[in-house]
Amino acid sequence: MTVPSPGVTEKALPTRPVKEALFEISGLGFAATLIGFFTIAMPLPGADWIGRLVALAPAAGAQVLQHIGWGLGIFVSVLLGFYLIVIGGQFVQSPAEAKTRRHLGFVAELVAAALVPALLLVGAACVQDLSKAGALFVILPVAGLMFFLAIKLGGFVVLDDDLRLNLALQSRDWAAARLLGLGQKSRLPTWLASSAAVVTGGVVGTIAGWTFGAPVGGLPLLFVVCAMFTGGLTLINFWGIRAFHVATDRLSRVGAWLLPSSIGLVVAASALEVAMTSAVSIGIAMLAALVFSELTALWPRRLPGGLGRDWSMHGVAVASAWRYVARVQYESVAVIDRLSEQQEPDGPAFGGARAALPWRHPVALLRSRFKRH
Repeated sequence: MTVPSPGVTEKALPTRPVKEALFEISGLGFAATLIGFFTIAMPLPGADWIGRLVALAPAAGAQVLQHIGWGLGIFVSVLLGFYLIVIGGQFVQSPAEAKTRRHLGFVAELVAAALVPALLLVGAACVQDLSKAGALFVILPVAGLMFFLAIKLGGFVVLDDDLRLNLALQSRDWAAARLLGLGQKSRLPTWLASSAAVVTGGVVGTIAGWTFGAPVGGLPLLFVVCAMFTGGLTLINFWGIRAFHVATDRLSRVGAWLLPSSIGLVVAASALEVAMTSAVSIGIAMLAALVFSELTALWPRRLPGGLGRDWSMHGVAVASAWRYVARVQYESVAVIDRLSEQQEPDGPAFGGARAALPWRHPVALLRSRFKRH
C-alpha cells in the first residue's frame, strides 16, 4: 500500500463519463477517415473516385502494414507515459496540473482517431490477400490496448470547477431567457405530427399531379413518391427550425436557415424542369408537396386560438427545441448544485449561485411541457 508523504493529500481526479470520450474519438476518427480516403482517391475531372478508392485501398493498406508495428509501439508507449503523468498529478492538484491533464487527454484522443483510417486500410489489404490476415492477431490486441488508454485519458478532459461553474451559470441564464420565447409550441408528440404531415403531403401531391394527367405507374406509386418526398423535406425543415431556436449566436442561426432554404430552391428548380421537359404530373406533384412542406414549416405560431399550431412542423420543431433548452437548464442547475455542495456543503457558495436560480425544481418545468401557454 502506497502511503503519501506528509503534507500531501490524495484526491480523486475529476473525470467524465466514458461515453463522452468514446464519442469524441469516434467523431475524430470519422473525420480522419474522410480526410485520408479523400486524399488517397483525390477526385479528378471525369474520374470515378469511388472506384479509384476501392482499387487503391488494398495497396495503401499493404504499405501501412509494413510500418504499423513500430507505429503502434510508439503510440502505446507515449500513451502509457501520458497515463503515468496524469496519475502522478493525483497528489498535487493545481490549475496547471488540470490543464496538463486536459491537453494530454485530448492528444491521446487525436492519436487514437488518427489510427482509425490506418486500421481500415490494413483491413482492406487483408481482405484482398488473406495471407496477410495473420498480422491482425497482433495488430488488433495492441490497437485495442491503445484505444483503451486513449479512452481512459480522454476521461480526464474535464474543465476546472470555476470554469465549469461559469459555463453552467451562462447556460442556465441563456436557457431561462430562451424558454420565455418558446412558449407557443405544439403539444403533440413529434412522431404523430410528422406522420400526419407526410401522409397529408402525399395526398396533396397526388391530387395536384393527378389533375394534370394520369401519372406513370398509377396513383398509389405517385402517392408513395410524394409521401417520401414530403418526409425528406419535413425532416430537413424540422432540423432547420429546431437548430434556429437553440442557436446561441447569429452565425448558427443563419446556418440553420441556409441549408433548408437552399434545398427548397434546388427542389423547386428540379420540379419545374421535370414539369416543363418530361412529366407534367410528376413535376406538379413535386411542387405541391414542396409548397405544403414549406407552408407547415413557416406556419405562424401566434395565430388566435393556436390555429393549426399543434400540427405544424413549426410548432413541433419549437416543442423539440423547448425540451432541449429545458434539459440544458436542468443539467446546468444540477452542475451548479453539485459544485456548490462540494465547495461549501453547509452554506451558500459561489456567491449564492443556488439561491439565484429561477427554478429550484427543474423537473416540474420538464413535466409542464404539454401545458398550454
